[in-house]
Amino acid sequence: MRARFCAIPWLLLLALPVRAAVPPPSEPSPTAASGRPSLASLFSEDRDNYFITRVPGVTGDGNADVKFQLSTNFDVFPNQSPVTVYIGYTQKSLWRMWDFSKSSPLQDTNYNPSLAIAFRAADSRGGRPHGVPGIHFYWARLLAEHESNGVAGPTSRSWNRISAASRFGVYFTDRLYFILQPKVWWPFVDSSLDSDGGGNPTLIQYTGYGELRVECSLDSAENGSGYAQFVLGAVLRKGTKFLGSGEFWLRWRTPFRALSTSLYLQYFGGYDETLLSFDHFSNSLRIGVALGDFFPSESKTPMTSTP
Repeated sequence: MRARFCAIPWLLLLALPVRAAVPPPSEPSPTAASGRPSLASLFSEDRDNYFITRVPGVTGDGNADVKFQLSTNFDVFPNQSPVTVYIGYTQKSLWRMWDFSKSSPLQDTNYNPSLAIAFRAADSRGGRPHGVPGIHFYWARLLAEHESNGVAGPTSRSWNRISAASRFGVYFTDRLYFILQPKVWWPFVDSSLDSDGGGNPTLIQYTGYGELRVECSLDSAENGSGYAQFVLGAVLRKGTKFLGSGEFWLRWRTPFRALSTSLYLQYFGGYDETLLSFDHFSNSLRIGVALGDFFPSESKTPMTSTP
């Protein structure tokens, strides 16, 4: 297994201008002077973007490591029809940033590129008339995904999968709603270790064949701004032989619009936090910031279009 997927397209993400607000559902996508969609409008968040640090002595082995994730989609064929194609990329890292005696090494990094065909709600921004309660469909996606830690030798880890995911919203009021996002996959994992000792033939025993994402959200008072002021969520995964993992988070967006970050609190308990240690149980509580206001979010806010 010689996976060396080491591209870092999130540098492009950081170089783009920060958006002050997400346009409401009734407004068209931002366009450049030429009439074409602007570059920023072609990017959207996929999973949470955050930078968080472990609290020493609360959970885990006491090491105050940092965990950060950068995730984005790029709209290959921008249009207002229900069907489009995305190139996605997510990078997740564990970083011993506070271990100054050892030059603060990166402990593990996982690279997850994907290609997705998306089937969106008819208006491409959620399909929910403003103020109407009930169950509403946002999107369904069929994805081809690769995930690896980009190294060779005995610490090499990687797998491929074909995934299907969908997203629904259950609205109780105009501002309070639940999000349900099931995802299943057909994995392709080497059944034996490499000749150099690398690989992960037992990965599915810990990851299983799917996951469920659940969120409880409260929109800001300025409904239509595209921001969920408060989000309490979880991702649950069950392995074929082991309990799997649970990731729980609380995200609170400050009312100060001048700030482009949100408070982010995350608890992780279970297996497969990163590929390198997929078969080791981890238990961690981290706090930091979510970098969630750069682009419209098609996976976290219901007003726009994995998982």
